[in-house]
Parts: sequence; structure tokens; C-alpha cells
Amino acid sequence: MKDINTSNTSTIKIRRFTKQERLESKLSVELKNILIGLALGDLNIEKPSRTGHARLRFAQGLVHEEYLLHLFEKVIPYCRAVPYFPKTLHNVTGKFYPSIRFNTCTFACFDELYDLFYPEGKKKILPLNIGELLTPVGLAYFPQPGGWSVYWHSPHTDQPGAEKFQNTAQASLPSLETSLD
Repeated sequence: MKDINTSNTSTIKIRRFTKQERLESKLSVELKNILIGLALGDLNIEKPSRTGHARLRFAQGLVHEEYLLHLFEKVIPYCRAVPYFPKTLHNVTGKFYPSIRFNTCTFACFDELYDLFYPEGKKKILPLNIGELLTPVGLAYFPQPGGWSVYWHSPHTDQPGAEKFQNTAQASLPSLETSLD
């Protein structure tokens, strides 16, 4: 294990994971709820290889450093490296901005989230049962702080974007209201 000390966090233990640990790790109910809320925003869940497991990729502008360090503390049991601070090209302004990023390692427990939000691979979709999945905890993390930066696609229609999201979200609201009561 290696101790990492950052200005905004306590000393962090970073270590390697065995194959068995990657297969048998479980998400707490709280963390799963948080990740569902984050996945509705700009959390990326990816599978680096078709035969491997999923990992989480977090990235924000440096102005959101405290928030991302808070998220890092939530997922640190799944991380092998501390956040890093690259300059990132903004695709609208064409300027470089300081950012903060980190990834988890690949774990089998992230596969369920990947399959839920990326059932056909690379394009993120809004699950049709989002009203059943989104809890008050998930809602508290949705979407923080980046807002709606995700370009949603539906597996059920060729119509991409916000209108389809709005229609699906409105259809889910009755079940969401029931689950929040």
C-alpha cells in the first residue's frame, strides 16, 4: 500500500487489487444510488475491453475540485490512483482549461450500471425504469455540478437528444414520485 496525502483529503491508502477482489466486490446501496444519480449527468461508465469489466470515469473543471474530491472519497475503495489535473480542451470555446479527473479500476460490480446505461455499447441511454432506480440519494447527486452535458440516445427510437429524454422522464415521474414518498 502507498500513502497519498492531498490538500483536501486525509491520507489515502492506494493498493493493487487481486482478480478475486475485482470479481467479488459489491456496491453498497448508498454508493449504487449515488452512481445512478451521477450517471444521469456526466459520469462515464466504460468497458475498456469487450471481455473485461466496467470502470467509472470522473472529470470536471478545476472549479469543481472540492466536489470531485468528495466523489473520490466515495469511490476510493475502487481506485488505484489519485486524481490528476490535466488541461482539457473545451469543445465549444476551443480553449484549454484546468480540470480534475480520476478513474476507478475495473470491477464486476460496475457491470450492472454499464449494462443499464450503455446496453448497446458506446452510447448512453436513459433507462426506461429510471423512476424505480432513482432514489432521494441519487437525486441529491443528479446532476452536480455539470448540469445536462449528456447527449442522450434512446434504444427505442432514432430520435436523439433532450426531447426524447423529456418524454421518457415525464413518463417516469409518477413512479419516481411514488418511490420518493
